[in-house]
Amino acid sequence: MTRYLRHIIAIASAIVTQPISAQFAIEVVKESSAYKARRIPVAQYSGITHIKGSTFALVDNGSKKCGFYLMDIELNAKGDVSNVQSKGFFGETDGAKDYEGIAFNSQQNTLFVSQEADHSIREMNLDGTLTGRGITLPDSIRSAMTFNRSLEALCYDRESGLLWTATESTLSLDGEATTDTNGKPSICRLFAFDDSLKQVKWIRYQTDTPAYTKKTPKFAFGVSAITAVGKNQLLVLEREARAWTSIPTALKSKVINKVYLIN
Repeated sequence: MTRYLRHIIAIASAIVTQPISAQFAIEVVKESSAYKARRIPVAQYSGITHIKGSTFALVDNGSKKCGFYLMDIELNAKGDVSNVQSKGFFGETDGAKDYEGIAFNSQQNTLFVSQEADHSIREMNLDGTLTGRGITLPDSIRSAMTFNRSLEALCYDRESGLLWTATESTLSLDGEATTDTNGKPSICRLFAFDDSLKQVKWIRYQTDTPAYTKKTPKFAFGVSAITAVGKNQLLVLEREARAWTSIPTALKSKVINKVYLIN
């Protein structure tokens, strides 16, 4: 989580000096040691969004409740994480639904959480209560989604007033999904919703092809995160994850991340 924050800060700094007329990739070439925070709960953190100041909201995809953690994440002058402290979990009992993405709507002061298990998005107040509003995609789209490869990414573009989400993998109506051996790119869809939660547009997004075409016991590929960085501009994170053993505790894996700026 902290390593992700440093990378996004570095990427944002690099974008300032880059032309935005074309799609380009930024490669992180060196890993630095992560800050060891001792005051945060152990969880399967899968999404993060900035609220204000040093306050961030994080979602746990292993949670039994629909909700989020609020945390103070302090950065030093170099952009490194210097301190992390949890403010607690806020949410409602709603069953385990594989909560993946989270986005803060600064205009309405609410949070959105994507639920990959049922391909939907729920709106929440900052105290963890559900507002009663949400997004459910059409049945034709939901039925074409691959299990555990649907609504992974979520962000809010405050300059355009749009909430964005993305399918992690290829919908069955768009072609063959990427596998660990077929070498095909993922054909993902990015959906945009206005503040009334009405879908206003969607765009087709094609990832790069996988770096490997080897049979792998554990494999994940596609769009895992998106972040708004300006009006109608998004950072899209493509991820290729492989584990060469089915034993969860065995450290024999490889993850390749690519970040693209798209208009």
